Amino acid sequence: MRSRDLCLALALLVAPLAAGEADAVARARAASRDLAALLAGSFVFVADGSGVMISADGLLLTCHHVAGGIERLRVRLASGETAQARRLGSEPLGDLALFRLEPDEGETALPAFRHVDLATDADLLPLIPVWAIGDPFSLGDVDGVPAVSAGVLAAVGAVRGVYTDCLVLDAPVNPGNSGGPLLDAHGRLLGINGQIRTRTGLRANSGIGLAISARQIRAFLPVLAAAEGGLVHRTALPPGLELAEDADGVVVKGWSPADPALAAAVAPGDRVLAVAGRAVASRHAAEGCAASAPWAAGCTLTLRLRRGGAEREVVLPSGRSTIPGRPGHGLSWAAATVVESDGASGGKVRQERLKITTVAPDSPAAKAGLAVGDLLLEIAGRPLAKPLDAVRALRGLEIGDRVALRWRRQGGEERTAVIQLLAQP
Repeated sequence: MRSRDLCLALALLVAPLAAGEADAVARARAASRDLAALLAGSFVFVADGSGVMISADGLLLTCHHVAGGIERLRVRLASGETAQARRLGSEPLGDLALFRLEPDEGETALPAFRHVDLATDADLLPLIPVWAIGDPFSLGDVDGVPAVSAGVLAAVGAVRGVYTDCLVLDAPVNPGNSGGPLLDAHGRLLGINGQIRTRTGLRANSGIGLAISARQIRAFLPVLAAAEGGLVHRTALPPGLELAEDADGVVVKGWSPADPALAAAVAPGDRVLAVAGRAVASRHAAEGCAASAPWAAGCTLTLRLRRGGAEREVVLPSGRSTIPGRPGHGLSWAAATVVESDGASGGKVRQERLKITTVAPDSPAAKAGLAVGDLLLEIAGRPLAKPLDAVRALRGLEIGDRVALRWRRQGGEERTAVIQLLAQP
């Protein structure tokens, strides 16, 4: 295979070379070579970064900042063959994107590839040896061979900026490693490499790398797989809960729930000990732990609080994290007066409508089939007669929200579609 040299290098790294009989050493080396072939064979070149195969049916995992904004792309497998990949879902805040390989037109099968299994929570242990595979600085683009770097797992379950359940590692990672796998000596996927931490601001390794942990990946995979190519939201602190930080840790500063029945559940001055089962020592950590799960309507968040000398757990409605940017649909419109048939009398009446004046290429509206000259009749079930109606119908919607549109083509045909609001370019 094209990654043969990488397999040999990995085999030397992971081979258990304890003294013993020659046949035992030979078996150990053979097992290590098999493991190295698995690790190298599961790697994928994705856009300007990396990815890893995680299932036999073609699921490919990478970072959102590598390819999350791309619906379809061609990736290069460790064998040197290329394949088409379709985005199933992407999670911008936590930086995950899930794709599925698809056969090329006229083909019925995918190129050969290997895949790795997700590690369990019990596998995420500080100080274990780890290996990062990637395409640093795109050097592997020359010959199709990725690079491997070795180190140890320095910390587990850390909150570092938008990486709210991450692994800290000292294996060197650089631009191009993003989206690639972090693996243990058994070939289990511990996480997805995604960030470099540096004091200088340079995009180069400084000894600290961050990976999205297998625990968080496992939580988001079903939601990403069911996202129909769209964006996924994550949870947040309950609406109305305001936290502060003092010398003793995290404390409730304010609590104003929308539901009066929850008013007594939390009080200013309550000490916050844990959020979603994870101990917190700072407000940033509390906010990060609250934002570590996929959001869905009706989901909840558990807080462990101390009031006076008594500790208790409270379950509150979860908030939803906001995806940064301005939500866009790709349409602009203007008020127009049109003459339409009056269904009751058969006569003609003048109606105020919104006429579409522009449709941005590749926008959600364009992909739904709207065109210049169409009349936009409803947004989210609200009839439209003037531009202010559309503003009101879209008020409060955010990036990632889905909204129903109804419109009339110039020939009189009415159509409906549900689009997802995306960040405006």
